[in-house]
Formats: sequence, structure tokens, C-alpha cells
Amino acid sequence: MQHKPSTRKLGRRDFLRLAGTAAVGTLVAACQPKESPDTSEGGQPPAPEEEVQLSYTSWGNETRLKSDEENITAFVEQNPNIQVEFIGIAQDYPTQVLTMIAGGTPPDVLRINAWNTKGWYARETCLALDDYFAQDGIDPEEIFVEPFVQCIWKGTWYGILRGGTGAQVVYYNKDMFDEVGVDYPTDSEWTWDDFLAIANQLTLDKNGDGNTDQWGFDFWTWNDGGWQTAVWGNGGSILNADKTQCLLDQPEAYEAIQWWADVRCKANAAPTPTQIPEGLGNPFFAGMTGMVQSGTWAINTFRPAEFDWSLQIWPAGPKEHVAYSKPNACSIYAKTEKPDASWKLLKYFFSEESAKHDAETGLWPPNLKSLMESDWYRTSSSTPYDLSPTVPGLKAKVRGLPLTTNASEINAAIGQEMNLVLTCEATAKEAMEAAVPIVNEILAETERE
Repeated sequence: MQHKPSTRKLGRRDFLRLAGTAAVGTLVAACQPKESPDTSEGGQPPAPEEEVQLSYTSWGNETRLKSDEENITAFVEQNPNIQVEFIGIAQDYPTQVLTMIAGGTPPDVLRINAWNTKGWYARETCLALDDYFAQDGIDPEEIFVEPFVQCIWKGTWYGILRGGTGAQVVYYNKDMFDEVGVDYPTDSEWTWDDFLAIANQLTLDKNGDGNTDQWGFDFWTWNDGGWQTAVWGNGGSILNADKTQCLLDQPEAYEAIQWWADVRCKANAAPTPTQIPEGLGNPFFAGMTGMVQSGTWAINTFRPAEFDWSLQIWPAGPKEHVAYSKPNACSIYAKTEKPDASWKLLKYFFSEESAKHDAETGLWPPNLKSLMESDWYRTSSSTPYDLSPTVPGLKAKVRGLPLTTNASEINAAIGQEMNLVLTCEATAKEAMEAAVPIVNEILAETERE
């Protein structure tokens, strides 16, 4: 059952109060006092700008939606003729947005998960942006953080980066490292073998009852960044160059996946799902594991932790030091009746003001290269203080996904088999040999760029 987004009027500085429902909408309106028209020297008062009503959709938890709401409020204050209905969706976002479009109430501006971007562009869901960039003298490749493959379809820009920017990293519990006497990882001396040695040292039976109750690592977001980085680091590929064949059944790929799975299946340095107490939540946040891999979006998630922690770039693989990055996109609906006003909102989302707000509130790192490469971003005033490992290309190469129009379906098919590897029910070779024919069948039906 889907929940219909609700709306309510806000004053200019009111914040969104969220209740964790599937969708929450907010109407943000500028309520500035009208100034007396300037009729000096016999001039006529300027014609008032026509009021425009836009809608914008995004997804996230309560904290993220509130932060995005603040962005909308700031935009409306600067554009008093534009009202924005913010529809924040907490669950099943793609389905709800597509339902809105099918029902004749599409959003004017919408965020899109990277997995869905190419498919939505191919179906002409989004407006081409090249003319808007050109009229404002903007070269998107010069200003945006890489990778931006999720913004382009057949050589044309259909979106901007919004959310998920930056290199994926390993988060680590500094207090746990200190208790065991293990040095913190450094990017210059940080390999897969170093990682495994540390994970083994952090794995302990602290209660002395013969059962492990502290582990070195947790596979929290393994299906979204973990195995991909492993494959690349070992010299493997996910798809071939023209995206017609899946290559995960090649030794470079499945041997890398198996190496990491064995951190759990052989070394027992990562807990199985059954070893995590029911209702505990994230074991790293709960202080049960010393390290976890995830994207930059998790920085704000971990900041309330009751222990000292930091982050480091993903360790160097045998063949390449590479980190995963999957920024999401924000686009304009192709059939919007208000394209110019929608472009104003989209352009605000990559303004320095908005990008700084995103980073300062922990929403996500800035989408602007100039900010992400600056000392302002790299040096944080709160944990983890040093954010330089998240800057693409600074500590390691950053690679984006080989996205296709059916990328979401492909990812689900691979993830289903990958789960068998992580639960030690199948080898990586067996699982990938099962996944590849399914992926190849999907690729056969994929529209090409």
C-alpha cells in the first residue's frame, strides 16, 4: 500500500518535521513583504514576475530529508516568485515517482538513483540540459566531481550530480584499534593483506566464553561498492567495453570476490548475519566490528557513535588501487510546463551555497570539484576531521559503474548470487557462473548508447 504524499504550508524559516512515513510533502512558499514600486523620474514600476509552482522529489531518512528541505527553503527565499512543493519519500522511491508520472502528477525536478538513470533517460523521462549549460556558459565536466557517467546519455547531459559523491572508504573504530595496539591504516601502506592482518587482530573473544564477540570487519554495503571495488582491484571487469557481456565469471573477478568473502568464511574475521543480535542495527555503529566499508553518505550516520572513529581509502588491490564511487543524479522532468524555473532550482543545487550546505549538514559531500578539492572540505571541524580519503583521485583512482538502461535489474541479479557467497553457501566461482548467463540475457535486451 502506498502512502499519498501530504503537503502543508511553511513559513520561510520553518523546518520539515518528518514522521518516518513512506512519503512526506512540504509546500515551501516565499512570504516576503512587498516593496513599494520605484516610480522615481517618472518610471513605471517593473512588471511583477509571474508566480510559478514547482515540485521536487528526493528520498532519504528523516535527517536527510530535513537537510534537503533547508535547501529548498533557501532557494525559495532567493526566488520569491517560485514556490516549491518538496515531496520527500522514505520508501520505495522509484516506484512512487513512476506512479506519480503515470498518474499525471509528475514532479518538475527529481533525484534519481544512479542505477535507474540510464533507463529513465532512454525512456525520455528527463529533459536534455546541454542548451541550459551552454546559455549560462557552464562546462559541466569542468565543475562536477567525477565520475558523472550517471548524468549522461548518448553524449547529452540529462542530470547533475546530487548525492553519493566521493570515493567509497573504510570506516574504522580508533578506540578498538588502540585497545588492541594496532596502528591506524595509512593510504601509503594499506593493501588487502594489511587489511586482513588488521581484521584478524581485531577479532576477539572478549568474554572468554569460547565465542567470538568482536570482529575486525563487517560487509555492510557489500552489494553496493564492495565487490565492485574488489573486482577492479584485482584487474577484473564487471562488463566488457561495449556492455554486451558480463565478465564476472573470469578468474580476475571471482577470485577477488572469494578473497574478500573468505574474510568471513575462512578467517571468521567478519560476523555472519546470525551472529549479529536481533535488533542491534549496524554492528560497526554498535561497537562490535572494527571496520566497515561504505560510501561517504555514511559519515553523518556514524557521527553520533559513542567511540572515536575515522576513515581511510579502500586498501590497494593486487593489480590496482581503486575506489568505487556512485553519485546519484538530479534531473528535470521532460514534459514539465515550467522548464526555466526548474532549471533555476537545478542550478541552485550545484551552487556553492547549496553544495556547502550539503556538506556542512552531513547530507552528502559537495558535488563541485572546486569545493571537494579545497581545504575547506578536506579538513572537518568534527569527526572524522580528515576527509581527504573521500576526494576522488586523491588517494586512489575512482571508478564509476558501467551503467546500462537495465543496470538496476543487472545489479539485483548479481546481488542475489553474491549473497550466497557472503553467507558461505556457494563459492564465488559457482555464484558468478550462475549470475553471468542471467546478466547476459538482460544485456541482450539493453538499449545501447
